[in-house]
Amino acid sequence: MEILVESILNLLPDYAQITCRRPTAKITGIKKLNDFSEATYLDLLYVSTDPDLFQTSKLHRGNFLLCSAEDLPADLIDPYSNLIVVHSLAEYVETIEKISDLLANQSSLDNISRKMITIIRNGGDVQQLIKFAYELLNNPLMLVDISFNLIAHVGTNMLKNEDSWNYAIDNKMFPSSYIGYVMSRPDDDDDQHLILGDIRVELPNEVTTVKQYSARISQNNIVLGYVKLLETNHPVTDFELHVFQLLSYYLPFTRTSTKGRIPDVVTLTDDFLLSLLEERITNKYEILTRQDLYNMKFYKYLYVISINFIGSHNSNDIISFTLQRIKSYFPNNSALWVNGRFIVLYDSNEENIVEDPNWSARFAQILEKLNCTANISTAFQELYEISNYYKQTLFCSKFRTLSQEHETRQILYYKDIFEYHMILALRNEVNLEDLLHPAVKILSQCKSSGADLLNTLFTYIHNHCSIPATAKTMYLHYNTLKNRINRIETLTGFTGEDNRECFWIYLSELILNVLNFDAQTGEYELE
Repeated sequence: MEILVESILNLLPDYAQITCRRPTAKITGIKKLNDFSEATYLDLLYVSTDPDLFQTSKLHRGNFLLCSAEDLPADLIDPYSNLIVVHSLAEYVETIEKISDLLANQSSLDNISRKMITIIRNGGDVQQLIKFAYELLNNPLMLVDISFNLIAHVGTNMLKNEDSWNYAIDNKMFPSSYIGYVMSRPDDDDDQHLILGDIRVELPNEVTTVKQYSARISQNNIVLGYVKLLETNHPVTDFELHVFQLLSYYLPFTRTSTKGRIPDVVTLTDDFLLSLLEERITNKYEILTRQDLYNMKFYKYLYVISINFIGSHNSNDIISFTLQRIKSYFPNNSALWVNGRFIVLYDSNEENIVEDPNWSARFAQILEKLNCTANISTAFQELYEISNYYKQTLFCSKFRTLSQEHETRQILYYKDIFEYHMILALRNEVNLEDLLHPAVKILSQCKSSGADLLNTLFTYIHNHCSIPATAKTMYLHYNTLKNRINRIETLTGFTGEDNRECFWIYLSELILNVLNFDAQTGEYELE
């Protein structure tokens, strides 16, 4: 329990004599001047109304509050002391009472601080911490990220006529009208509304019907979100504002929305994108409105690129370094570390970036230097669709664990494996073996040369049933391949003339691959 001398100056009477040479000196308690000596504690406030006592005492290296009808000479104290003189007994008694109350409040705040630390040390989450604060403040509390998406709230059951807060509770985010109001405020508006450090007081206005307070949630000077206090049940006292301030100091240590992200610079748009990826915002109108508010403009086509380390990298230093390298390679795009992978929202005028060999080659070189692989979604055009295309890249990551052929590819495009996604999704509905083309079943069961014939059939399909192209691909003589095709037709009746039959055989090859995946790694569960 301690306060600073400078914190009691505004408690003094208007005409008090103040000689403050050490404003940051600590005061931990109050004692009478006749107890003062060089051996006593110097961080106490010594008080007296006895003129004879303080005129004959040596007042040095201490803090003194005296009552005297006249001002006292400044040389009564040494250069290391603080002297306050009030001129009436009533003012003297009142001042001591105010300082005692301040010390008592500080003692209470110290206890509250220790309890908050205990909650955090015991693994308490955001909800537990703001619930504890609510028990002290008895006014509604709400925690949001920097995109004004709801993280936690307490005491909001009986809100009336507070549309913005009710909307946030129902939709897990504040309405665009509220965000637009906040973002349209003049730059100098904060200076007129900040109290007690960086707590902002918001008087009733177009987006709130009662007074509310908000404080930034910061970590390493980076704003992560805001905690809000609504003055609905009773007026907020100065002491409660200090409790609210303590809450804002401790919340960064429990804030769950940063889980999976390193404590790096997170911009407003980055946090908004994270909300879209995690589907915390799904309302199309809200997404479009916020996109406009944040002035987020893109080229015609968007892609989600997920970048993964090869092997395990848990060091924040390595993650931070790699993230900065990725940001430098994509200087005009958003790059985030999300749940163990880097995510880039890439925009381009090209509908199919895979067709640009130079782009792919340059990107592959960067990935090789970073010891990473990348998965790239198909193209889309509207930001509100991003979560679906993010899921495409997640499937690519999972598919790498199934297919040895695809596991080590530097860049894996979802368009190259989307059929596998469909087949795996179907597996819970049907027996995949039942979907195999009859010709594939027959050749799979042939004991003599069946494997060669099946491989020939698949290669023949990939080459659009062209014997010259297939012969070139398989390094076979034309007549040798033609004899194989004739044998396949004799065994199965497949002629290659029906496009639907050809497509069925193409799918059958993929189904066989999936069945082989299961045999090698166990059954794959598609989330």
